[in-house]
Amino acid sequence: MSKFYLMFVVSVLILTGCATTAKQELSTNYTVEALIYHSIKDGTNSEKTPRYFSSYFGKASYVYKLNNMTVYDWRPNNGDCQVLIAFDPYTNLAKPLKTEIVKGRNFVPILNTKVNHVVDPTAAYYTSCSHSVNGPRRNIYKEYRQQSKEYSGRLKTRGGMLGDVWRYWIGKHQDELAKSWGVPNGSMLLSNGNTLIHYENNGCVKKIIVSRGIIKSFKYSGCSESFDTKFLYPEELPVFGKD
Repeated sequence: MSKFYLMFVVSVLILTGCATTAKQELSTNYTVEALIYHSIKDGTNSEKTPRYFSSYFGKASYVYKLNNMTVYDWRPNNGDCQVLIAFDPYTNLAKPLKTEIVKGRNFVPILNTKVNHVVDPTAAYYTSCSHSVNGPRRNIYKEYRQQSKEYSGRLKTRGGMLGDVWRYWIGKHQDELAKSWGVPNGSMLLSNGNTLIHYENNGCVKKIIVSRGIIKSFKYSGCSESFDTKFLYPEELPVFGKD
């Protein structure tokens, strides 16, 4: 092996090591709250997109299309936590909500835009995640080091209802539902070729529309339910399937 070749190999290793070190130095360790907060407040437009946040949290479990915003629902770490972020439906950028500061209280979302307000990035998201992530290098606000509530998302949410849980069945085969819920109480062929199957138990009625064996939609009524707080939903999102 020639001396020139050895010098070349050593030079490549040194340069690679420098590049790796530089890459490490150009990153900052964040809590999930801090990453989202600074991405919305200080980041470039490319750092405010669903694609950017998906690079940290994976594919979104759900995307909710609401009147004045689109909300992405990520459930990273094998569903151990949840991230909800509101995006503008036209620009597709994270959307800080207009808010009003009320003395002695947190930021409060308002609908009347004529009232004096501030744009608060923390009002655009909710997260229950406690793990850390590496992101672009930037100065972290002193409040973050003090575990300030500035890093606690305030997107208005509600607890989960039965319809939110049952949304899971949309797109599944009716045989999978039968394995979980048992044989339906009845079924009826509709004029459009679809099938209506229904389950009823103690006044709780569930009506499911099936097309070629695939569940397309459902409605339910009379079912006793309480809020589930494991996963939350945007307050503006109607409960799926509830009559």
